[in-house]
Amino acid sequence: MHMSRNLRTIYGALAVFMFASVLVSGPAQASDKPKMTSTVQCNEEVRGNTKYQVARAVVNASPTIVQSVLTDYERAPKVFGGLKECRVIQENGPVKHIAFIASAPGNLWTFDYVLEVKETPGYIEWHRVSGAFKKNEGFWKLEPINEGRSTQVTYAKYVDSGLFCPQSLINHELRLSLSQIMTNLKDTCETDIRLAKLPNGVVVEKKVEN
Repeated sequence: MHMSRNLRTIYGALAVFMFASVLVSGPAQASDKPKMTSTVQCNEEVRGNTKYQVARAVVNASPTIVQSVLTDYERAPKVFGGLKECRVIQENGPVKHIAFIASAPGNLWTFDYVLEVKETPGYIEWHRVSGAFKKNEGFWKLEPINEGRSTQVTYAKYVDSGLFCPQSLINHELRLSLSQIMTNLKDTCETDIRLAKLPNGVVVEKKVEN
């Protein structure tokens, strides 16, 4: 069955939305009234000339645990739906080139792309290097709360398909995916940790090894 180019573009945009990692510095200004889905807050924010789709949520795990999940690229396909493969192909200190294979809804086809990811404590940013899509950029920002036992997570993403698909439609579909991506991250992090009380009453966090 042959599909129109527009339909393929829409599915392609949806495929990449299933996973992200990354950060962009500078102040953000909310341009839309925030929307709440469960415990995830989603809205659109302008940075420079780019409108990023942004999600925020509290994860009941430390920033260290959250970042360890986000940077465990080999495990990423088990965490984020629609991602078939994720592997580091080049590494230079905190900067990595990471190859992704993402599947479109229904697994009708896959899309390959490479992102350059820069990791710093509490902040991960990325942009497209090659492959599918004209632009694919964004960030994760991890801020400690609750005396460091929890994390305020911000996830921002911008995708330009480079094909004949309205940017407004891509932004809409991307915004719909934010809640599920954040929920996947939250569930994984909170499953990965165990809180144990020591004899002195101090609570420590232990990561579960998979």
